Amino acid sequence: MIEVLHRLLLDPDDTGVTQETAEALLQRGDVQGLRVVLAALARAQNLESADHLVAAIACDPRWMTESGAGQFVEQLRELTSDEDVGVRNEAQNLLLGMGKSVEPST
Repeated sequence: MIEVLHRLLLDPDDTGVTQETAEALLQRGDVQGLRVVLAALARAQNLESADHLVAAIACDPRWMTESGAGQFVEQLRELTSDEDVGVRNEAQNLLLGMGKSVEPST
């Protein structure tokens, strides 16, 4: 299943598929969906695919509410200790880009 999702997320011929798949995974609102998107972003070899993955993250509707944004940031912080170095790096980059600490809130 993960291989199919990565093929959809990294489709070099159809960035619409990339965008829609990323949005659907992020709409789940869970750390697993976000993890799959970040893993694809870390492996993106073409700029268009990477741009669409970043756009899906940036336009995640959770950003519309304070509680949703807080949940999103906490999920990113959780993923900074993921076993996959690409996921860890992407989560850290996003947090730092938002001016957030990488450390979990206490």
